[in-house]
Order: sequence, then C-alpha cells, then structure tokens
Amino acid sequence: MEFGLVYITAYFGIVVAAAIMCVLIGLVFYFIGMSAGQKNRMGMMMGIGCCSVFLVQILFYVLGNVGILPFANMYCPFLTYGGTGILVTNVLLGILISIYRYQDVPLKMKKRRFKLELSMKRVY
Repeated sequence: MEFGLVYITAYFGIVVAAAIMCVLIGLVFYFIGMSAGQKNRMGMMMGIGCCSVFLVQILFYVLGNVGILPFANMYCPFLTYGGTGILVTNVLLGILISIYRYQDVPLKMKKRRFKLELSMKRVY
C-alpha cells in the first residue's frame, strides 16, 4: 500500500499536498481537452478513455488516503509507483502521445500512381 499523499501532507503540509493534487487533476483535464479536440473519433474516444482511467485512479487514491474509502492496493499516476501501476501509466501515456502526434494526419490518403521509368544505360 502506498500512502504517498499522507507522507507529503505530514512532511510539507496540506497546502503543498492540495497543490500537487490540483496540478495532477489539471494535467488530466488538459489531456481531456486535447483528446476532445481530435478530428478522428477513434482517437477522441481512446484519449478520453485513457484520461478517465487517470482521473478515476487519482480520485480513488485521494479518497483512500483521506480515509473516505477503504484503501486498497492503489497508486497515483505520475506521483507514486506501484507494481504494474507504473506500466499501466506509461502505456496509457504512450497512447495519449500517439493520439496527439497523429492528430493532423489526413483521414483519406490520395492514391498516387508511380511511373516506373527504365533507362537503358550501359554500365562499362
């Protein structure tokens, strides 16, 4: 179990812990805005799905550390590490980066016809 938020609160104070959580939630909402603006519907759905996983994990982590929910084996993306949690975070972040990278790719590619030009050159 990871009580990183409790440690940050005890060591630095509640203001710093709240600021860190606000930055993380703001980052997730930035990703949601980036994903919602996609021209491709598949990219938009995948991006919003990845962001919703991040948002749910952060909210459950905060509620578990505060004591509202029973704390299970959870992690906070971008803040703590946890077994396969860091792997899941990296895969979802890779999907988001891929969606952002290919946002300007045209939906229909024009077919090009290549002409094969053969030249009769003698090799001496």
